[in-house]
Amino acid sequence: MKKPENLVQEGDRIMVISHGKLVGVVPAKLSLFDEDYCFVVKAPLLPLTKLKRKPNIQGFLGMEKDREFYIYTQKTCTARGFDYKEESK
Repeated sequence: MKKPENLVQEGDRIMVISHGKLVGVVPAKLSLFDEDYCFVVKAPLLPLTKLKRKPNIQGFLGMEKDREFYIYTQKTCTARGFDYKEESK
């Protein structure tokens, strides 16, 4: 089966922004019940956040309280004014 284009996958990194500051980068977990959504379970100060799996053209996935969630890529980091760091393996 072909991997869906532009959808958040299990383990993809999600950046969390609050009041214009990057407060964390956390892994995504896929929903077992709805294939259109993923969850962020380790977002700073939020226990569980449900997000759409398809980001908009700017990489935006959703908001919860004062937190904005974006897919963590070079493009989205540059657009938001943050430094992108490759994942160390």
